[in-house]
Amino acid sequence: MMNNLNLDIAYYFTKEQCSFERAVQEILIQLNFGNCTPIRFVFFGTPHRSTDYYAELAILKEKVVAKYGAKSPVISYVSQEPLCNNSLALEVHSIEISTVRDIQYHQFDNTQYITIEDMKSKNLSLGGAFANNFNASIFEQSKQIFEIIKRILDKEEMPISSIVRQWNYISQITCINKEKQHYQEFNDARSHFYNQSIWPSGYPAATGIGTESGGVVVDLFAVRSKGENVKLYPLDNKLQVAAHAYSQEVLVGQEDKAFKTRTTPKFERGKVVNSLDNALVYISGTAAIRGEGTLAETDIKKQTIITLENIEELISISNLKEAGVEIVEPTKIKSLRIYIKAARDYEMAKMVVDKILPNVPAIYLRGDICRDNLLIEIEGIAGN
Repeated sequence: MMNNLNLDIAYYFTKEQCSFERAVQEILIQLNFGNCTPIRFVFFGTPHRSTDYYAELAILKEKVVAKYGAKSPVISYVSQEPLCNNSLALEVHSIEISTVRDIQYHQFDNTQYITIEDMKSKNLSLGGAFANNFNASIFEQSKQIFEIIKRILDKEEMPISSIVRQWNYISQITCINKEKQHYQEFNDARSHFYNQSIWPSGYPAATGIGTESGGVVVDLFAVRSKGENVKLYPLDNKLQVAAHAYSQEVLVGQEDKAFKTRTTPKFERGKVVNSLDNALVYISGTAAIRGEGTLAETDIKKQTIITLENIEELISISNLKEAGVEIVEPTKIKSLRIYIKAARDYEMAKMVVDKILPNVPAIYLRGDICRDNLLIEIEGIAGN
């Protein structure tokens, strides 16, 4: 079985009202991976200024390296408040490596990444890519980050189109500065980057979500198959217009000068990594959108229900088979990341999720959504 299909997600929290350094130590003490190897740490905290963000990121890296040394997982720090009175949270991605032929740990400038290779594929996990100047425009930060990613992919002989999952964290995502919306600036920079490649298996699954500080930060996972052992499939959703096919009416801000239009968000509703009869489904950030319009604009309960209905349709056997995925058993959601615009909506959203998807590991975060009238966004990973 392919190692990328053995991905395990776990969440760790601290409620200690203490220094940031102590909170990091309290979380790291909890970690025990057994036969698995951690490849990605995503910390969530509440730095209110970018200077605080980078100071705390330095502490995170120092503590993780002290524990894991040269074999540290890639580290990301996301400026989003963990809900339910948690001061710091950690999401861990780990894998079984019993059949891995080669695992390598790399540093390229300030960006960590790990390559995992066996006879069937080469996988790349990259975390915490950011620009040198967080005071630059969102477009310029994004452009610099994508240049770093391109150089890493070139070095590892992996095309841009090998990216299967991307997380895009954008400070003040709906902010408009001089008629330029932050999210639209990021989308334009991403369109320029993706325009350098052809996409035979569709765009990546992705999330574009708001943060309080830290500028632009990008994480990603890429897969290059060797032969026909691993296949990649884009997932559409009949309930929603593909994000990359949105009309200009739902985009905000100035037109990109080169494209002479506001470019669309270049991601699929989901992406499947398929090996034999096993499928891992990356569920993109999903919200209460039908067609390309927002539903139930002021009702967190209804938006949560609609969002989960969209996810249910996306990962259904019928939708997977329509996409060409060879699958027999239904996929089950393994983990969820749930972003809520207003902390007051946390309890209602959690009640709905727990009723519809009981016992699914989930983390709840306060994060701005890419539209002003969206109250919640949910992403996840499913498998069979």
